Amino acid sequence: MSTPQEPNPQPTPAHFPISDRLEPYPILRRVLKEEWIKNEEATHPAKSQSALARWLRIEGYEVRPTILERLLGMFEMRSGMAERRRSIKGNPISLTATMTELHFAAWLEANGFPFELTKVGPDFKVQLTEESYLEIEVTTPRQAVWFDDIFDRLMFIKRESGFALSFGFNHEDIPEDGCAIDERRLEDAEKIVLGVVNEALAKIAVSKGDSTRDSPMFVQRRLEIGLRATWWKDDSKYMAGATGAGSPNYWNIWQGVRNAAGQKTEKQLPPDRPYCLVIGADHFENGDLGYWADLVEREPDKHVPIVWSVIPPQIKYVIIYKVSWSKLEPNCAVLLINQVSPFPDVEGIDDFQQRLFPILYRAVPSKHTIWASTERCFDRSWF
Repeated sequence: MSTPQEPNPQPTPAHFPISDRLEPYPILRRVLKEEWIKNEEATHPAKSQSALARWLRIEGYEVRPTILERLLGMFEMRSGMAERRRSIKGNPISLTATMTELHFAAWLEANGFPFELTKVGPDFKVQLTEESYLEIEVTTPRQAVWFDDIFDRLMFIKRESGFALSFGFNHEDIPEDGCAIDERRLEDAEKIVLGVVNEALAKIAVSKGDSTRDSPMFVQRRLEIGLRATWWKDDSKYMAGATGAGSPNYWNIWQGVRNAAGQKTEKQLPPDRPYCLVIGADHFENGDLGYWADLVEREPDKHVPIVWSVIPPQIKYVIIYKVSWSKLEPNCAVLLINQVSPFPDVEGIDDFQQRLFPILYRAVPSKHTIWASTERCFDRSWF
C-alpha cells in the first residue's frame, strides 16, 4: 500500500515583489542570490537596511542597477571581488563605497592603467610605471550617504501613500549632547532612521482628508539628529530635502576631505609612504559645493578653502570624484596635489595626471595645483 504524498508546500507570497525587477540584471541576480531576494520581498522597502533593495523598486532609478550590472560583469573574475559582491547587499555606506570603487576601477581600465583590487590596505594598487605603484583609498562622505538614504526611504513612502513631503537636517535643533547622523555608529544611525520610517508609516495609516504645506497632516522631528519632516496631502506630489538655513556647511567638501583623511590614515594608511585618497559618490549636487568650486577656480589663494596643514602628510593626492550613473567615466573628477607633503611625487604621476586630469582647474595664478578630468567640471549643472 503506497503512502499518500504530501501536497507540495505553497510558496510564500511576496509582499513587496522584487524578483521581476531583477530580470534585466542576470549577473546582479546571481550575486544577490535567491535567499536575499526572498528576505527582501518580505521586508518593507523603507524598512530594509539594503539601499539596493530600494533602488530596484523606485521608478526612475533603473540606471543605477543597470550600471552596477555592467560593472559587476566587467570585474567578475578579478581577485578581491568576493568582498565587493557581498558589500553591495549590505547597508547604504557599503553599497555606495563599492559602487564608487567599481566606477573608479572602470575609469582606470578605460585609460589603460593596470591595477589590483586589494583585499588588505588601500582599495587599489595602480601601476604607473614598470616598478612604480600608486596606492589609492576610496571613501564616501557619510553625511551625504545618510541624507540620500533617508531621501530614498521617505520617497518610497511618499509615492506609495500619495503624500507630499519636505524634510531636512537642521543643526540648530541638535541639543548639546546630540550629534549629526554621520557622526553616529552605523547601528545607531540605522536605528534612528528606522524609527523615522516607522513613525511616518504609522501616522500616514491613520491620516484622513487633505492638508497643505502651511497646515500639514503631521510633522516629524528627531532632535537628536536635527531632522524635520513635514507631511501633507494635496495634488502637488511635492518632495524636497535640504539643510536648514542655520545649519553649518554640511557639504563643505574640504571638511569632508579632512574628515576622510583623518579616519583613513588612523586605520589604513600608515605614515611611511604617500597615498591617494578618492572622495567619491554621486552626491555632489548642492550649492555649497558649487560655491567651493567657484572659490577654488577663481579666487586668490587666501580665499580658497584648501589647507594642507590639517591633512596627514601621507595623503599626497586627493581626488574629488563624482560618479556618473550613465557612463563608465566620472561626471567630473578633480585632482588636488599636496605640495607641502614631505613625500616626493610617486614616479609616473605626471602621466597619470596628464591622461586622467588634462585640464588645469585654477583660473588665477596659485600655489595650488589642481587638475580637472573634463570640461564638464566647469559646467555648474554638475553640482
